[in-house]
Amino acid sequence: MKASKAPPQERPARRIEIGRRTAAARPVTIVIADDHTIFREGLRRLLETERSFRVVGEAGDGAEAVRAVQQLRPEILLLDMAMPRVPGLQALDELSASDSPVRTIVLTAAIEPPKV
Repeated sequence: MKASKAPPQERPARRIEIGRRTAAARPVTIVIADDHTIFREGLRRLLETERSFRVVGEAGDGAEAVRAVQQLRPEILLLDMAMPRVPGLQALDELSASDSPVRTIVLTAAIEPPKV
């Protein structure tokens, strides 16, 4: 006679907290800054599949990123480091100096440790 397996325990559903908000609250606002249009479009489409995110703007260089953050006041900036005109690190310095409350996630395609 085989021993029967007990049914797996179901875990209770829980909400994932993002800072002080829950997934049921208003979406996190995001600006995407990258000089590659196709990357920005793809990232926007990916993020917009989640109701908890809302892309409010895009920028193709660091100067545009700084302006977008100052005008749109997103909660998150996805910032490429290697961009024309104003590089990502310089844009980050400008935003830090302006006391912007935006939180920044740095993006890079660099694979060499000195560039990261």
